[in-house]
Amino acid sequence: MSNLIAKIENWIDETLESHCEQMVPCKQLSSYFDGYFSEKFLTNCFYMVVPELPKPDFPELRDAGFGSFIDDDHAGITYKNGYFIRAEQEDNLYLHLHELVHVCQWTILGAEKFITTYMEELQKYGYEDAPLEQMAKAFEYNYSIHADPIDVMDALRDELA
Repeated sequence: MSNLIAKIENWIDETLESHCEQMVPCKQLSSYFDGYFSEKFLTNCFYMVVPELPKPDFPELRDAGFGSFIDDDHAGITYKNGYFIRAEQEDNLYLHLHELVHVCQWTILGAEKFITTYMEELQKYGYEDAPLEQMAKAFEYNYSIHADPIDVMDALRDELA
């Protein structure tokens, strides 16, 4: 499994590097997410608008049962401190917040632990019920009902500890 995790992480690094010219700093979203994410955090995050989301499509992943995740049509996907969103979703602030929650999770857990945890959760619970996804959806919901902002990084540090 560790070889597969390393292969995925290498693919992620190459993918992010190949899209570096498309990276948009998340700092420009700071006024929308005041109280959710610090400006310092947003300064170190980027998003890329793409027609199709890049996903690692390795035979080992399909053999392990991740074919449906690879083939599903998601609106966004996060890798480390960057996330990709489909072009038609560029103005979707709920999606940006959701993906930024995942950036926080990557930051707290680190790449190897995040990838391992996410894969285990997909296998055990499925995409919709995976705990890392549920966390992102909870913050997204809080934002959507205009509730008091919650510092996502602080809340996740407690939850993921």
